[in-house]
Amino acid sequence: EAVLPVRHVAPASRQRLDFGVTALDEMLGGGLLPGSSTALLGVPGSGKTLLGLTFLINGARKSEPGLFLGFYEPPDELLASAERIGLPLRQCVMDGTIDLLWQPAFAHLFDELTLKVLDRVQRQSVRRLFIDGLDGLRATALSDDRFADAHAALTHRLRSVGVTTLASVNVPNLFGPAVQEPLDGLTTN
Repeated sequence: EAVLPVRHVAPASRQRLDFGVTALDEMLGGGLLPGSSTALLGVPGSGKTLLGLTFLINGARKSEPGLFLGFYEPPDELLASAERIGLPLRQCVMDGTIDLLWQPAFAHLFDELTLKVLDRVQRQSVRRLFIDGLDGLRATALSDDRFADAHAALTHRLRSVGVTTLASVNVPNLFGPAVQEPLDGLTTN
């Protein structure tokens, strides 16, 4: 976080980045704001990963390069899951419009991983980033206290270069009397 320069650069366009899912895009006023960072909350198995892939693939169709950062599902399993429901992820990976970066969540490599992400963002002019498992990213940090500051620095850096970020967050108890706070300690602005 100390070495990530933060420059505020206004997005080139205020055109929202859509998912290509009509009803969802309507609910979101056309999609996500460019340069925003959005958490996709849901119980395990609710389709967060597939919705994130849909966001990336729709961007690829519009010549908006995407990056998938995942912690739990290796690339071959991810490609197979996408194929089972008809998402052309393999083709997007083959033509270079979507890049897959997989990192097992148990490795304490937050700084190294952050630099890899930012390098790929720059080299490939990434416009859409999907982090599949914000808890996986948190696990790569040495402590929860450090993660909050480092995540804020990364989010601001991505925003400053015009990347729109979508991140999945598992919430085991999303409904009921005891809703668990999944983003404890993270900035939500």
